Amino acid sequence: MLELAVSARLKVHKKTDLTKFMVQKELLKNLLHLAYDCGHIDLKKYRTANNILTGVGKRLSPFLSVSEVG
Repeated sequence: MLELAVSARLKVHKKTDLTKFMVQKELLKNLLHLAYDCGHIDLKKYRTANNILTGVGKRLSPFLSVSEVG
């Protein structure tokens, strides 16, 4: 995910990289949910990680919207 974030910051065509980043974020959220469902992590860790990923999505979505318009 870090590689995609740096790549999106440096490239001219950011939409593709931001879209890939959002897909990776959603994949990570699904894997996190699966880990919780299987009992590998407890509820507190799940909520903490999920809140972090939700915050990342909220910070990235305005940039994706601007890229789609421009």
